[in-house]
Amino acid sequence: MKHVDSTINANLMNIELPFNFVYLCKNIMISAGPNFSYGIRGKLKTDKMERNAYSTNESFERTLKRFEFGGNFLIGYTNKKAIFITANFSPGFTNIYKGDGSAPDNVRAKTTMFSISLGYLFGVKNDNHQ
Repeated sequence: MKHVDSTINANLMNIELPFNFVYLCKNIMISAGPNFSYGIRGKLKTDKMERNAYSTNESFERTLKRFEFGGNFLIGYTNKKAIFITANFSPGFTNIYKGDGSAPDNVRAKTTMFSISLGYLFGVKNDNHQ
């Protein structure tokens, strides 16, 4: 969270639904698209307290919204056996800070996710993957 008067650590568990448009050229995968995220569980931790991030009864002025819209960007490599490795970056675009109206208007909260994946491409039928 930016522009808050204290240090806050957030531990959030979200379900993400990315819609990727994938371009595969030879062995390189490039992908982008929107990402929809829903917070199913979250804790906000300060020096003195730990609170539920989504409960107005516990978090008061620091409550978060559960839904977030973001982007999803991916680059990867696949070999001839259709095994791939990718790096994925997913920034949140919407402000998930809800609060109770007592914080300044410039307080913002967004999630950012980075991941590395290893997988297998099913049903790929081209010269590079036979």
